[in-house]
Amino acid sequence: MAEQRRYDEACSLFERSQGLDPSPGTLLNLADCQEHRGELLEALSTFEQALVDMQAEQFTEKRKTWSEVAFKRRDTLAVRVPLIVVQSSPTAGAVTSLDGKALRAREVRLEPGEHRIEVTAPNKLPYARRFELKSGQPPLEIVLPALEDPPESRAKVAVVPFVSAPLAPQPPTTPPEPSSRSSSTWPWIFFGTSAALGVSSLVTYAIAASKADDLDQNCNAVNIAGVRGCDSSLADTKSSGESLMTATQVLWVGTALTGITGVIWLIAEGAGDDEPAPSAKVGAGCFGSAGCGLSLAGQF
Repeated sequence: MAEQRRYDEACSLFERSQGLDPSPGTLLNLADCQEHRGELLEALSTFEQALVDMQAEQFTEKRKTWSEVAFKRRDTLAVRVPLIVVQSSPTAGAVTSLDGKALRAREVRLEPGEHRIEVTAPNKLPYARRFELKSGQPPLEIVLPALEDPPESRAKVAVVPFVSAPLAPQPPTTPPEPSSRSSSTWPWIFFGTSAALGVSSLVTYAIAASKADDLDQNCNAVNIAGVRGCDSSLADTKSSGESLMTATQVLWVGTALTGITGVIWLIAEGAGDDEPAPSAKVGAGCFGSAGCGLSLAGQF
């Protein structure tokens, strides 16, 4: 039947014959049948069992012939059967299983195909890995990691039991009075004044610049005598231009003062009830050799 490639029936007959009349020769035929059927690991085990049984064979010539065949077939088949080398998990009490069965050896030969290895230990998260083996591949080393603690044991939170108790009477609460600062319009008054002064300063500056331009043109003209100079009738124009320029500078200072005052007032109103309102002082004047200008001091 093996010659006709009916390996399923042939393996069944060889197994039955081995059960009735054990013989190393029958084991060799059974191993050959298993190898052709794709059961490489079973065939390798059967060849090794045949080598063991041959030691009890009384006929020397027959034992020699069977041994030569068994050794050759076993060594050839051993190259095709995948081997795994397992490095155990360092976790105390870890138990390793391979394809659902306890793994006790460090080196194991397996059938080609997909396999699953798993590690478990008390009070630890299990670890599992799937891997695939192919016929004739080099040995596969599997390093099993240390198992991790479950999430609930990583950060234990103390649980305080709930005790029902009557609530103590609470004093009546009164709504807080609205802040008087929230409704103030003073910052916007200062902003409006600053804007008005700024516009006025631009107007006076434009008029002063116009008068200065007239003076420049007339004073640079040559009179009948061929002399450059300003006519005496332009004295009022010059005086008016100087006054307008002075007024422009005053308006600029007023614009800056009112604008800064409005900003400070607005910041003061924005302070929270639990925080002290920022205080600031603004001043204008001359400061020795440093010149004239604005001074701003306070806490913001």
